[in-house]
This record gives sequence, structure tokens and C-alpha cells, in this order.
Amino acid sequence: MLPTAERLKTSQNIERVLRRGRRINSSFFTIYRIDTPKEITANFRGAVVAGLKVSKKATERNCVKRQIQALLREYRQSQELIGDFVFILRKEIINANYQQINLELTRCLNGLRLAPSKFIKKPYRQTTE
Repeated sequence: MLPTAERLKTSQNIERVLRRGRRINSSFFTIYRIDTPKEITANFRGAVVAGLKVSKKATERNCVKRQIQALLREYRQSQELIGDFVFILRKEIINANYQQINLELTRCLNGLRLAPSKFIKKPYRQTTE
């Protein structure tokens, strides 16, 4: 489970990320990301959502959610995640093994621009002719 300070707890926070966030799709899940509000001190906050469409059995949904949270802990030891994240799981994730989920999660998180404040925009260069 994610530590308490790193969870998106309220449905309003999750809805904010879903409405305004940047999205990346995968065969196992969809990740939404938005910058953390300035009044929040945590760099990373997240939520994993597994609805009844993923599986009717709560034990299967909880098992997959725990796998995603464990992979996030591992990923965050090597890379810094900044922002609010919501992971919407798909039913294909139930049949996937841990290594497949790890590869897909790593690919998706690397595909997101995780720290936009670290990127410097180059000024527009005009050509003189």
C-alpha cells in the first residue's frame, strides 16, 4: 500500500487528475498525470483504480493493485516521480504476470514527461534572409 502522504484520498482529487491530466494508454492500464498543487508538500501522490470490469472477484482486483503499488515503490527507488498519478486498470492485467506488468509500467512512466519544470524551453530562433 502507498504511504498515507502519497495517496490521492478524495474522489475530488482523482476527478481533478482525470479531467486535467495527461494520459498515456497501455494494454494493461491507463495512466493519468498532472502536476502536484503547490500547497502539497509530497512530490508524488497516486491512486490505483480497479473497477468491477477488471474482475468480479475482489481478491483478484486487490492482488493486481498490490502488484502495481509494489512496482511503483521499486520504480521510485531508481527514478523520481513528480506529480499526481491515477492508474486505471484494464481486465487484460488479470492474466499478465509480474514481469509483463513491470515492463509495461516502466515503458509508460518513461513515456510520460515526469518533471516538466526541469526541461528548459529553447527560445524561438528567427532566421534572417
